[in-house]
Amino acid sequence: MNPVRVTRAEELSHSECLELLQYQSYVGRLGFTVDGRPLVLPVNYLAGESSLVFCTAPGSVLSSAVGRPVAFEVDGVRSLYRSGWSVLVQGVAEAVTDPTEMEELRRGPLKSWAAPGPQLWVRVSIGEISGRRLPGG
Repeated sequence: MNPVRVTRAEELSHSECLELLQYQSYVGRLGFTVDGRPLVLPVNYLAGESSLVFCTAPGSVLSSAVGRPVAFEVDGVRSLYRSGWSVLVQGVAEAVTDPTEMEELRRGPLKSWAAPGPQLWVRVSIGEISGRRLPGG
C-alpha cells in the first residue's frame, strides 16, 4: 500500500499565476533543448495576458529557442519562512518580426542585460500556465 503524501502546496488559479508573472518577478528561466540536450537560462522579461517577451542577441544560445516549444519559470522564495511560489508557462518561442511592435519594444522599459548590440525580440506564448504556493509555517 502506498502512503498518502500530504503537501502544503496550494494550486494557484490562472489569474493568480498571471498576476505573479506580470507583477512580482522580472527575471525568469527559459527551458528549451539545444542539440537534443535540455538547457535552462535566465532572462529578464515583460509579460502580458497571453505572452511574455524577452530580448537576446541574434545567434545567441537563447535565439536557438525560436520556433520551439519552451518552458518558462518564475518564482519567489522567503527561505526564513519556508514559503514561496512558482509559476510555470509552457508555450512556443517565436521571433517578433512586426516592425511597429519591434519599435515599441525598443522604446519600452525592457532592455537585455547581456546583449547590448543588435537585438532579437522573442515572444513566448502562454499556451499553458500553472502555479503553486507554499504559504509557510
